[in-house]
Amino acid sequence: MYQGAKNTIFKLLMCFLTIAFLIPAFILKSDILSRAWQDKTDIKSFLPNRLANDTLLERKAYIASYTSKYGQSAWVLYQLKKELLYGNVARKNNFKADPDLPRAISPSIYTKSGFDRGHLAPAADFSWSEQAMAESFYMSNISPQVPAFNRGIWKKLEDQVRKWAEEKQDLIVVVGPLLNDSLQKLKEIVSIPDIYFKVILDKNINEGIAFLMKNESSSLPLTAFAVSIDSVEKISGIDFFCLQDTLWQQKVESCIDIKKWKIK
Repeated sequence: MYQGAKNTIFKLLMCFLTIAFLIPAFILKSDILSRAWQDKTDIKSFLPNRLANDTLLERKAYIASYTSKYGQSAWVLYQLKKELLYGNVARKNNFKADPDLPRAISPSIYTKSGFDRGHLAPAADFSWSEQAMAESFYMSNISPQVPAFNRGIWKKLEDQVRKWAEEKQDLIVVVGPLLNDSLQKLKEIVSIPDIYFKVILDKNINEGIAFLMKNESSSLPLTAFAVSIDSVEKISGIDFFCLQDTLWQQKVESCIDIKKWKIK
């Protein structure tokens, strides 16, 4: 009886020590990733322009230009570094109305609509922070996407961007829908985009690439959607990286070199 009690106490002690070791390790990893984000170059120097009536939303991991007229953001800007890919924060699918918007969109607007609540800045890019992950599910970062698009070619592009972050170390990403007054709406509130864009900048070598994709299923390779940043500017009316000098913009935005991006 005495020996059994000793064994039980020993097992409990070992369990306690294991937990005591794992918790600080988990916190340390989160702290390292958080500091990696805080040490970033100020992404505000890469802000696109925005409409006068848009609301600028600054989050832990991204900045968004929200257009209430269309019930979603015109663009979302964020930085993706290699070291931010190794987080352990799980996706929770907890969609929420944005607390900073007076007429915030409710997740229920999408219910039984036939459209996914599609992320602009993807949740998988924010696994390094509980706050960043939670804020990625604010409805200001969500747009109506055809399920086969959201879970197909759009996801493929998101995965590709993370592979580039792994290889190129430091990316600036701007993503959004093409918005206009002729689009159909969910419950007369949220516009349903026909086309989405994604603009990617490799900060280390000042090389840019962009993608234009229809909100529909596709089996085409990603190269079929690759365009210059200038091409997206012309069709969207958005001036990307407008705070950078003119010569820099001309170099980065006017053309693309597919070979340098090694699209997989």
